[in-house]
Formats: sequence, structure tokens, C-alpha cells
Amino acid sequence: MAFANGPTNIASEMLCYNNAMFAFGHYGPYWREMRKIVTIEFLSAQRIEMFGHIRVLEVKSVVKEIYDYWLKNKSSNLNGAVKMELKEWFGNLIINTMVKMLFGVQYTAKRWSRKVPEVGGAWLIIGHLHLLNGSQMPHKIFGHMADKYGPIFRLKLGVNQVVIVSDHIIARECFTTNDMAFANRPKSIASEILGYNYAMFGLGPYGPYRREIRKIVTIEFLSAR
Repeated sequence: MAFANGPTNIASEMLCYNNAMFAFGHYGPYWREMRKIVTIEFLSAQRIEMFGHIRVLEVKSVVKEIYDYWLKNKSSNLNGAVKMELKEWFGNLIINTMVKMLFGVQYTAKRWSRKVPEVGGAWLIIGHLHLLNGSQMPHKIFGHMADKYGPIFRLKLGVNQVVIVSDHIIARECFTTNDMAFANRPKSIASEILGYNYAMFGLGPYGPYRREIRKIVTIEFLSAR
């Protein structure tokens, strides 16, 4: 019970509605009841069955990728046989299915419409996080990557795809012309349930509610007073 308890802090109290989010709250009857509700509603067989279409789509996507790879690399000398490593495909299938069910986002970048170069050396699950664990500061590491991959490239930081921009013209396009696109958040069943139907503005989509709540938090929580 001592290890199950969470520390008390002002951030979790204010941002989580007086510790109403059980993951940040104290161990006790409320915490146990909320965990039971989440287990039944979010992890039940019925809820998992609702995500069956995601599994079907991911399997079809992997099969199509393998077929496209075969069309591109088949050789007449080997009667159309192609040697390929299926470990990455099956690994992406499992991770994509789990991440999309939980967070509503894609783990791999196989559906990017434009070819943004990706930094090499990504590991499964953690992506490129190991490349940032060095003696240099992250901005120095990104600078060296920009020298190699260009002014815009992408990384995998865990399950998230991150675009790194090192050109002021591209950065201006991101934060002025297309600022609303970057300010939005993807919808997911996890943020809908745990965030009380997107009541937590940090997990919700961009809109009038998010702007108003952000204003209240800035004045009441981050003010000089």
C-alpha cells in the first residue's frame, strides 16, 4: 500500500480535478473503485471487441506493404522469389494495433504522404531515444542530425513521431500559417475516458473549450500571484 500511493502535489490536485484522475490520486476506496471501472469499461472483452476493425485494417495494411515490397523487388532469376525480413513488419503490426487502440495514433510512419527523411538507428519500442542519451545537449545532437539529413527530419520518441525543423522559414510556416494544425491533439479512447470526455484541455482537441480552459489555468494557476 505504501508503494501504491502517489505523492501529493499542487499540479495533480489542480489539473486532475482534486486528484480525480485515479492514476495520480492517493490509494484508497476511490482509487480502487476507479481502477475497477476502468478495467471493466476500458479493458473488458466487449470493449476490446469494439476495436476489431483496427486489427483488421492493420493486418490488411501489413499484407499490402509486403505485396508492394514483393512487386518492387521480385527477380525473374529467382522465379519471383524475394527475400525479406518479416520481423519488423510483424513487430509494427503488434505495436500499431496496441498504440492505435489506446491512443488513436499510428506508431510507424508508413502512411506519411510526403517523404520526410527519418534518422537511422531506431530501436523497437523506444525509437531514437537512445541517441539522445549522450554527453551533448539535445539541440546539439539535433544540429548534427540536421547537417546529415537536412533542415527537416523525423524521429521516433517512443510511440510518437516527432518532426525536427532547423530552418527558420519552415518553422515560421509551422507556427504561423499552420499553427492550428500543430495545436490540435489526436482523439483516442484513452483520453476520452481518462480525461472525462476531453475535459482535460491538455489531451483534448483544439477549440473554444480548450482556449477558455487554458486561459483560466494561465490566470489562476500560472499567474505571478
